[in-house]
Amino acid sequence: MTTHTWPPLAITLITPTHATLQAAHITVADIHAPTHLLHERCIDAARTQSRIYKRPLTLTAPGPGGSYTMTIHPNGTIKQTGFTPTHTQGQQP
Repeated sequence: MTTHTWPPLAITLITPTHATLQAAHITVADIHAPTHLLHERCIDAARTQSRIYKRPLTLTAPGPGGSYTMTIHPNGTIKQTGFTPTHTQGQQP
């Protein structure tokens, strides 16, 4: 079971080299990086938000095959708490 925290964080992939990080649907980081570094930079931005709020925050991030839910802690640790697969046409949800 995932315990959601406030504010919820979400990464949105705009292009392979551009993403945003939202806290409660408000963009808090506009991230541009080479494709191979974009994921790391997004996670770093989420860690920064957790440190600012001084508590663990729930993060939803796109990834291979679906959407990952994780908890980001102020000390930098990350715990994956869920996965929602992406359904393609013809697959049952």
